Amino acid sequence: MKFEDSKYFKILNHKKVEKPFGNFYFLDQFAISEIHEGVHFNCQMIDIISEEVIKFYKDSKTQDPKKLIYITNKINSYSLDPNSWIKTEAKFGVSYTRAIVTYSSWSYTNASIEKMFSKANIKCCHTLDEAIEWAISQNE
Repeated sequence: MKFEDSKYFKILNHKKVEKPFGNFYFLDQFAISEIHEGVHFNCQMIDIISEEVIKFYKDSKTQDPKKLIYITNKINSYSLDPNSWIKTEAKFGVSYTRAIVTYSSWSYTNASIEKMFSKANIKCCHTLDEAIEWAISQNE
């Protein structure tokens, strides 16, 4: 389910940022990404969105951008080198806590493998609602 189709779209304050490689939603307590079909989400793209994230949360003062929860809503199939996150986090001095929402057993398995090889805290979820509720509970 896309964020725009969720019950949270109308009730949570957010800013939508559209990029050629995906749509991003910055909320008071967390961010959501929806990468476009077939994209290879690489370091350069992660850097671009990380710059936007840091600027937004520093300006809004709603969340410390260095401790942000980042929800990846995998509504489309795309590729990613998990090491890209490590490089970006080191470059910007951030450490995102992440939730990955998957919609098939194949992508859930891939997310679980990514979790095993990552130093970051990653929560694997089956629904966007589960990820959002988890993100909200982390900030309480």
